[in-house]
Amino acid sequence: MPTAQGGPIGIQPWKRYLFNAIRDRSGCVRALLLFWTLTFQVFESHVQAGGGPQNVLVVVNSRSWASCTIANYFCALRDVPAGHVVYLDWQDSVDQTDIQKFRDKILGPVIQSIEQRHLAAQIDYIVYSSDLPYAISYKQELKNKQDRWPTASITGLTYLTPLVMAKREDFSAHNVNWYMRPWLMLRSDSQQPLPESRGFCTTYGWTADRKQVNKTGRHYILSTMLGFTSGRGNSVSEVIRGLRKSAGADGTFPPGTIYFAQNNDVRSVVRQHAFEPVARELRSLGIKSQIVQRIVPHGKSDIQGLTTGQAELNWTQSNNRILPGAICENFTSFGAVLAEHGTQTPLSVFIRAGAAGTCGTVAEPMAILNKFPHPMLHVHYARGCSLAEAFYQSVHGPYQLLIVGDPLCRPWAKIPKIGVKGLQAGQTVNGTLQITPTVLSPRDFQPRYFEIYLQGQKLAVVQPEESWDLDTTKLADGYLELRVVAVDSAAIQTQGYLTLPFTIDNNNNNQLEFSIRPKDSVSWNEKLTVTAACPGSSEIVIFQHRRVLAKIEGDQGQAEIDPRLLGMGQVTLSCIATGSKDTTTYVAAKPVRVHVAPPRPFAAKSAPTRNMVPGLLLRRSDGSKQIVKKTNQASWPSEKGIGPRQPYTLQGYFQVPTEDVYQFQLAVNGQAQLWIDGKQVFEKESPAYHFNYIPVAFREGWHQVQLRGTSPYAPRVHFAFGGPGTQTVGADRFRCRP
Repeated sequence: MPTAQGGPIGIQPWKRYLFNAIRDRSGCVRALLLFWTLTFQVFESHVQAGGGPQNVLVVVNSRSWASCTIANYFCALRDVPAGHVVYLDWQDSVDQTDIQKFRDKILGPVIQSIEQRHLAAQIDYIVYSSDLPYAISYKQELKNKQDRWPTASITGLTYLTPLVMAKREDFSAHNVNWYMRPWLMLRSDSQQPLPESRGFCTTYGWTADRKQVNKTGRHYILSTMLGFTSGRGNSVSEVIRGLRKSAGADGTFPPGTIYFAQNNDVRSVVRQHAFEPVARELRSLGIKSQIVQRIVPHGKSDIQGLTTGQAELNWTQSNNRILPGAICENFTSFGAVLAEHGTQTPLSVFIRAGAAGTCGTVAEPMAILNKFPHPMLHVHYARGCSLAEAFYQSVHGPYQLLIVGDPLCRPWAKIPKIGVKGLQAGQTVNGTLQITPTVLSPRDFQPRYFEIYLQGQKLAVVQPEESWDLDTTKLADGYLELRVVAVDSAAIQTQGYLTLPFTIDNNNNNQLEFSIRPKDSVSWNEKLTVTAACPGSSEIVIFQHRRVLAKIEGDQGQAEIDPRLLGMGQVTLSCIATGSKDTTTYVAAKPVRVHVAPPRPFAAKSAPTRNMVPGLLLRRSDGSKQIVKKTNQASWPSEKGIGPRQPYTLQGYFQVPTEDVYQFQLAVNGQAQLWIDGKQVFEKESPAYHFNYIPVAFREGWHQVQLRGTSPYAPRVHFAFGGPGTQTVGADRFRCRP
């Protein structure tokens, strides 16, 4: 495993190889999970910063429709390569887990996937989709150290991966982040020159005096969570809407204003001395900034950024408008305590209002300045850094800080437009290609070098005005994507890229035909039929990202795919055919894209007004019944007298304010059926207590839910509903007839 200091995690010389097949127990060559691993070597002397989609790894909970859906939209909006998505089967609570389980079930498998895919020298961002635990308890590893609130965030621990995987306790040090320049946020520091903004790269090391080195020092990995859709979090629709806005904000140099809210609360006072020098620097960059004497600005339609501090923000009454690309953050103790019964204003209010990114602490931070972003956050962002770079250059001790939003958003970046000679989009080629990259605009963009990627993996580094030869005879026939990235020579190392799809044909049109039905869009509840044919192949494999969805034995055939495995939104399916059993030839088809539409919404029922009381009605098998008003503890059935092997039914009515896709979350240690408006939508037979996520579309109005279950043990039931967020069912939202 990686060490706390020294070389970056997982960086090893990349071996020359052509393909890496996975064999099953029978020895048959199976689906090429690493098909896209091609012949190339690592270029450790040319490391990139600034960040782009080729530097991102997205982590998804495969059990969760919300996690899959948000990841689908992010990958489509940001053009994330197919091989840069990792699916985990996270079966436990999404509120909190312990640090060893985090290592074993989340961070460890993610790092292992990066190494297996030979991406360690290029992944700078590990980005989590929804329905993974936002808080990590490290209480079990405390030795002599006293810590009243031993809870860290998933993004903070991921940023500190080498220390966490090495079980070093100093990940919780208040000055552990050497990527941030030592501006300690003290009043005396406000007279010092503002620190330089610098691009990030995992292969960079940082020393205690904040110098950049290549092989020693501390190494980090940028990390954010795209959204959190349980507890006090957002709805899937809100997260997607925010990701769309942030992607559209890149390079727009927005005209809005960055606000610093100044008030008498200690949460504001501790950072106020930095407001004026930071605001002055923003103005020198041509960006409007304003210090307001309020908890939050009021009636502002141009909020491009916000720093404030207050336990409770009445944001909905402020009549403000947040512009695309804005970072808005609030200094308060429990802004990222997103569990159902958390207190203080949660960070989700800023995502709901349109912010590209926000943050908060997952446990009591004791008003320690080093745990929160310095107002310099907005300067780093305004100089052209990505959202994630701006955050992590601004916080000394990020282990408790949960950062939520689009890590790649960069509204003030000067993004170059790239041209390539020697290859055109859609071209069919053979033999050797001479690739010559160039920057078309802006004229003052001075590239330090160009990077060339094939199928998302780094292949070469090319100096300006030089060319590079691609020998296609060493590659498989079929569809590929070449990505050319220009890296700026300035300290932030802004990137721009161009992706060129093309087809290799060195073997007499040995092509793979690949199609789907329905062609463009499929409903959540439909079946997707895949048809593929490749003469002479022994097996055809269909993927979503690197995840195998279906296999066709022989050289042609059909397969059915359940769209519920894919998540909603735009989905890209890939197809690869293997050669005969005595050869190692392969061919890839052009990917197909399909939009997975939400399920058909349930029509509203007539309002149940007669004899209704708060709560849900619990019926036992003997016919007795009682009202259930709270289910926040999974042991509630036992507390209501339900024993092992005793069937029960829980029924209630609820109202939704707008038409949307909502979700039920269900974990039960037995059999269960979920019925909505008289129709069964989910069934579980295994006694394992695993979390399940069930999307249901509703029209505005009243609806009925019924849960039927039984357990061989003392029953445990977690049953939650929501959108935005989720809350355990109870009297606050449900009604029933006694």
